[in-house]
Amino acid sequence: MRTLLLASALVALPAAAHAGLLAQYSTDGGATFTTICSDVAGGACTASFTAANGIDILAFGTTSNSPGTPANATLFSTSLQLENTSATQQSILLSVGDTGFSAPTGSVTFLNNLAGTVVVGGAGNLLSSIACLDTANGQNTCPATYQTPTINADITVPGAGNATTTLPIGALAGPYSMTELISLTLDPGALLNYVSSSKVSPVPEPATLGLLGLGLLGLAAVRRRT
Repeated sequence: MRTLLLASALVALPAAAHAGLLAQYSTDGGATFTTICSDVAGGACTASFTAANGIDILAFGTTSNSPGTPANATLFSTSLQLENTSATQQSILLSVGDTGFSAPTGSVTFLNNLAGTVVVGGAGNLLSSIACLDTANGQNTCPATYQTPTINADITVPGAGNATTTLPIGALAGPYSMTELISLTLDPGALLNYVSSSKVSPVPEPATLGLLGLGLLGLAAVRRRT
């Protein structure tokens, strides 16, 4: 992925009944989903599979730190290899989510990061990612109360790329859920891997920023004396 751009496309997904960590995929644009793997909230799961349309996904994995900590709430997914083994262009939508996050709250920053490497490109290849945060604590709910700007990746030619989008949230209350949507369209023979992560981090209080500034000034003074 050489160039990563921003866009605003968003796919409406039905909420799943499972409560906890859930990874699923759709080959019909989100109308129906098949479970990849699942675990309790804050757990981890892995799987390898070939979808009915011929997209092969090797060593898929996801984890989260639900219910979160005062420092951050995180959701992570990755696949060692995605390959279109069919003779025609195919699409797949990955939905990864977890529930029960209770920290951090208040003034926070919501971040979505997408990185990966294209081994075999294709002129028709497309890859996008978006992260959603739902204050109703819905399972794999996206769109939701908050969503980051969409990341669109150029996966038409071999190469590596990395992009991050952020969204400030002024007053977040728990419990809440997080969901990642990764949408791919792959030409025949296209081959790549990806890593996606979403994180909620508290915005430092003004007093904390002041103390940090004083510390930096003190460090500078010490350096001048030495």
